[in-house]
Amino acid sequence: MATQRVKAIELKELDVSTIPAIWGEIGTGLPNACSVIRIINASDVDVGISYDGGVTINDYLEAHDILQFPSQTAALPSSDQWLFPVGFKVYANANPGGTGYVMLAGYYQ
Repeated sequence: MATQRVKAIELKELDVSTIPAIWGEIGTGLPNACSVIRIINASDVDVGISYDGGVTINDYLEAHDILQFPSQTAALPSSDQWLFPVGFKVYANANPGGTGYVMLAGYYQ
């Protein structure tokens, strides 16, 4: 049941030096349906972001950049509730040789 309190999922991370040749999954999917996700590129390389397993590059983050996606602000009508579903996965790719992490944070009720 939704409440008036926001909770955070445990931060998920992917070491950019271990990203496979194509795409690496950041964590193992959302454990809760989140109304906001943040992707934090705390690495020294630019990364591509995919929400469909690497079929499409959906976003791009420069080194040390943050992408915040508040799904609820995009909901129409505004009384609707948009959520990233449980199990939603985010993938990243990067050129080899980078150091640092790409992280996924999420917030839910």
